[in-house]
Amino acid sequence: MSLEVIGAGFCRTGTETLKTALEQLGFAPCYHMFTLIEKHEEHVPVWENAFTGGTDIDWDFIYQGYRAAVDFPTAAFSEHLATVKYPNAKVILTIRNPEKWFESASTTTFPATLKRRAGRPTVMNMLFKGRHTEKEYAISVYNKHIDRIKQVISPERLLIYRVREGWEPLCRFLDVEIPDNVFPHRNAQADFGQLMSTLK
Repeated sequence: MSLEVIGAGFCRTGTETLKTALEQLGFAPCYHMFTLIEKHEEHVPVWENAFTGGTDIDWDFIYQGYRAAVDFPTAAFSEHLATVKYPNAKVILTIRNPEKWFESASTTTFPATLKRRAGRPTVMNMLFKGRHTEKEYAISVYNKHIDRIKQVISPERLLIYRVREGWEPLCRFLDVEIPDNVFPHRNAQADFGQLMSTLK
């Protein structure tokens, strides 16, 4: 099994919602930051190698048994994964207003990730060079990532998606039927602390 769907969107762009939706559509299991923290401690050294510029990354080891992957750390490597390793996978780029993205990330994912991995390389260090608290810089990284994905992924493989759009564009892109159940909405900013507290 190889990845069929790659989520290129940064954290706090609806990635937990997308994970839930993909799994309900049959693209299960779906790898996510919480998957790494809860289930795959053995993946941490591989990711740390990637974060520090390693070139011999065993992606098949990371994604063995997974049909989809979203959120960090996957999104940070989505260009390589989509263009080199899994060139047949479809790519979903979740987006939101940059100002709102920064506000959400700076009070949730940024401090939580750095706290959990104090003294160790993280995707946040790799992407933001330790400047994640600098609003203008962080937003520039966010916007450049979006622009880059739009440039390198062909339009027929890429869905630019806001999770508030619900089932229709997602199902059309993935060529699956729209389910009868209500579209899931997960991991609102107010719920993030509770979610993190449940992790091992």
